[in-house]
Amino acid sequence: MRRLILFLVGLVLIGIAAATAGPVSRASTPIPSGRSEPWAEYASCPRIRFARGSSSTEFTVHLSWYEPRCYVLWARRGQQIFITAVGREERPFIAAFGPAFRFMRLSRIEGMERHWVVSLPQTGDYRIILTGQGETWVTIEIPPL
Repeated sequence: MRRLILFLVGLVLIGIAAATAGPVSRASTPIPSGRSEPWAEYASCPRIRFARGSSSTEFTVHLSWYEPRCYVLWARRGQQIFITAVGREERPFIAAFGPAFRFMRLSRIEGMERHWVVSLPQTGDYRIILTGQGETWVTIEIPPL
């Protein structure tokens, strides 16, 4: 009986608090105006450029799980991007997105644990997103057609 009385008193107090609180302002949360770009934070990734006469590049990056790194490169339809990423501390996670931020399926190269390849369905800019933990060595290669 005591629990029932406490429950009813609680309901009455909640009702009184709600009645005296005044109207709820729906304008307190700003509503974004205009259309935002998909993956806006990855719209201005550093562009990877190969040295003249080369079809690959190598670089080292310090990764953090909470701060993905993005790189953009241009390639033609029918080409393949080969990516090698070797982390000192952990295995890095790699994602690839095609033109219009379309997710691209990376295939692991058989027998090679940290090597991936993706075949390109159209010409345009492709984004490579890396995340992980610690220093990571990356090689990106796009052999000519």
